[in-house]
Amino acid sequence: MINRRKEAAQGFLYILPSLVLILVFSVVPILMSLYFSFTKYNVLQPPQWTGLDNYIRLFRDPYVRASLKNTVVFTVITVPLQTAGSLVLAAVIAELFHNKFGNFVKSSLFVPVIASAILVGTLWFTLLSPRGVVNSIIHAFGLPSVNWLGGKLTSMLSVCIVSVWKNVGYFLVIYFAGIMDIPRSLYEAAEVDGANAFQRFFKITLPASSDALVVTLGTIWSFQVSTWCTP
Repeated sequence: MINRRKEAAQGFLYILPSLVLILVFSVVPILMSLYFSFTKYNVLQPPQWTGLDNYIRLFRDPYVRASLKNTVVFTVITVPLQTAGSLVLAAVIAELFHNKFGNFVKSSLFVPVIASAILVGTLWFTLLSPRGVVNSIIHAFGLPSVNWLGGKLTSMLSVCIVSVWKNVGYFLVIYFAGIMDIPRSLYEAAEVDGANAFQRFFKITLPASSDALVVTLGTIWSFQVSTWCTP
């Protein structure tokens, strides 16, 4: 019993520095923000308790309601697309390109994940601007240009496309690692039984690759995107 207590004390000492940092820079600021949200505080004067007044004003603001609505719409669109897209791409690479070319494809799709927001924004602004590459291609087919970044519907669609493009490589790596852990004997037995690629995907890959982490992370990241707009 004494040895166990000694080991527990030693283990606590090992994690103490990290625990202190988490408490000081994460937990305490969260608790302070929660307290200040119920007060009127301008840093220069002591906080004055106002109760739920700040939250009532917040949800009465039409701009906030519009922003929350757009955030929900953005999440509903992007999370299923990037989840399904990354799973399908991971399955295709594992099935057909389990070689150097597949590694190149994975690396290429992962580049947007590590690209800075400024670079991504500049790239897609160049592509989707009124005189950008996308509208130039549309003009080549004799079609009118589209205001991708100025229209109410097209701007939301553009933001969703960029978000999916940037995140799909990250989730692809997660799914690919999960697919590689599936016993190959299952696929070999399915091939012997005459199952084609689609049947193997829906009967083996899809059930074994159900990863709540992908959906959870995708949802959290989507709700962190600022979709402020006019009501």
